[in-house]
Order: sequence, then C-alpha cells, then structure tokens
Amino acid sequence: MGRKELHRASREELIEQVLTARSEAEAAQSRLEEAEHQLRWFKQQLFGAKSERRIVSDPSQLSLGEDLVEPTERGDAGTTVREHARRPRREKKEVDDPGLRFDDTVPVQRLVLEDPALHGLREGVDYTVVSEKKSHRLAQQPASYTVLEIVRPVVKLAETGKLVTPAAPSSVLPGSYADVSLLAGILVDKFRYHLPLYRQHQRLAAAGITLSRASLTTWVHRAVAFAHARLHRHRRHSRRGGSAHRPACRRRSSAPRPSRREVRSFECDRSSSPQSADRGSSGRAGPAWRAT
Repeated sequence: MGRKELHRASREELIEQVLTARSEAEAAQSRLEEAEHQLRWFKQQLFGAKSERRIVSDPSQLSLGEDLVEPTERGDAGTTVREHARRPRREKKEVDDPGLRFDDTVPVQRLVLEDPALHGLREGVDYTVVSEKKSHRLAQQPASYTVLEIVRPVVKLAETGKLVTPAAPSSVLPGSYADVSLLAGILVDKFRYHLPLYRQHQRLAAAGITLSRASLTTWVHRAVAFAHARLHRHRRHSRRGGSAHRPACRRRSSAPRPSRREVRSFECDRSSSPQSADRGSSGRAGPAWRAT
C-alpha cells in the first residue's frame, strides 16, 4: 500500500495493516531462527566433535553438569594380564583312520577263494597251505522277514477215535499274527532309531510282504500299552518286595471266611523271603501266611 492509499485509508484499515505486517514479521523471524538452528547443526556434524556428550543441539537446554567434569588423562601403561597356559585342543572322538574297525559282536562271514591254478590238485599231496592273507570288506544285508508256519497235527486216537490236536502257542497280542520279535523290531526302529512307520511299511513291501499301514499303528499302540502294564505291575510288586511272577497266596475256597480274631492270629512267615529277613519287622515283603 502506497502513501496515497495510507492517507486515504481509515483508522480500522491502518490497524489491520499493522497487525498483518507484524504477524508476517514474526513468521519470518521464526523461519530465520529455525534456519540458523539447522545451519549450526549441520556445521556441528561436519566440523564439530562426533561425541553425543559434547553436542549441544539446543542452546536453551540447561546443562546437567557434564561440562564441569574434568576429562581424565589416559595413561600409556596398559592393563596387566595374568599369565596363563593355553590348553591343547581335545582330539575328536571320531575315528579318522580309513581302516575298518569292528568288535566281536559283529558277525563275520568267511569266504575262502579257490585258486584256479590248483584245480585238480590234492591238498597235502600236490600242494601245502603255508599261510593265509586276509582282507575285510563291510557288507550290508537287507532287512529280512520270516513267516513262521506253525503246524499242529491233528491226531485220531485208535482206541477212542477222538481227534486230538495241541494248543496253539500264546501270542503277546491276542488275535494278532505279529510275533514278539516283529513287535520288538518295530518299536526299536520307531523309538530308538526314529524310523517312521510309513518307511517301515515301505521296507515290508520291498521285502514282498503286503500289509496294511493301519496294522502297524495298531500293533505299536497295543505293544506300548502291554509294555506299560507290565512295567507298572513290576514296579508295584517291587515296592512290595515280592516278585512279579509270584502268585498271590490265597486261602482255600472250601474254608469259611475267617473272623477278625482268626486273622489276627495269623503271622507272616518271613523265613522263606531273604529280602524281608534283612528288612526286619517293618518290611513290606510279600507275606506267606501260616496259622499259629
């Protein structure tokens, strides 16, 4: 607005113009201060110290006393370290020897080679064996399965004409055609060597045996339940001090039910159990009762 316009303007217009100019001046001053602050920050980043403890980003921020601490001079003397001897590295347990090593538990199949030059000659007459040269090779046999055919002959007695046949052998899993050796092998391969059942099923199929995969799962569940029951029974009898195969002592079925006085008149015969004799009167050995 020029001079002529100012002379013609009213009082309210002049006041409004002054307020507008003041607000613009304050905005320009704030932008200038912000630009100067950014310029100081960039100068500090380029030419100043890199330590964050000495960078003053805001001059209006009060000091917490870090500028009053005198810097400590570092001495040239280093830190003394206690002398020590380094331990030698342990040798690996793995055998790096390329030779073949095995113990006595590994079956060895002996193969004797015949020399074609000795064909038709007699040992001890035409030639003599002086020594032998042995070399070993590691071989592998595929998993072998055997079908046990149990034959029970049916015999007819001549005197009575009655047909007699022996009883079938008992099985670990009633109603199952899995032998105990097969169940043990499946469990060992499954839980010891982490071989899944579907791979064992493939191995059975490769051996020429057609079997359902559900049968393997059922056998594993039943075998584990059977083993758990046997283990629980063995632990229970072990706590009592008896044997898991010892039948429980019972009274005769023909005898009447004893009264409390008769029960108290019984005492435990501990002479037949050496474990209970060592434990004393407080032992929990399986008692063999006798009347006094």
